[in-house]
Amino acid sequence: MLDGKDYSDYTKDENRIELRKGKQSIVGDIFNIEGTPIIPVDKSGKFGNGLAKVARAKGLPVMNSFTAKPSAVSAPIRESYGDPVNFTIFADTVGKIDKLAKSNPKLQFLLPPLGLEPGSKDTQKDIDTRIVILKSLIDSNPNVTLVIPNSTNPALAPHIETLSTIFEC
Repeated sequence: MLDGKDYSDYTKDENRIELRKGKQSIVGDIFNIEGTPIIPVDKSGKFGNGLAKVARAKGLPVMNSFTAKPSAVSAPIRESYGDPVNFTIFADTVGKIDKLAKSNPKLQFLLPPLGLEPGSKDTQKDIDTRIVILKSLIDSNPNVTLVIPNSTNPALAPHIETLSTIFEC
């Protein structure tokens, strides 16, 4: 839509259509949606699993500190791989994403459910706090879209359904 024309009728990807309509939370593959993916990382730089590992395998510039590049944003949320989410690091990162989105209103940022991965050992209070913070980030930045991962893994279905309900996808 860089030329001002709406091509949503010409695409088969429903996520692209929803983004053009201004929808702020969708279910899909963050790497197959038009925009800059925000990749959760650990500060140790191990990137042993998840989006950071996939992003690195795809050749995206993934760093162990908050780094914004046109092709990806590295967003630390924990000290080391395998550690629980560190609230101080998480809050600092969300603040930086907010500032980045506000200073680049013409760019579309794709936000995964930061700190809300399945199997988390965090308390419900910690998870609820992160949900409120992420909702606030999305609500205050029309150019930030939450991308809940789609999966055919039946073990992840309840987690994805819960996230879709919470974020109204």
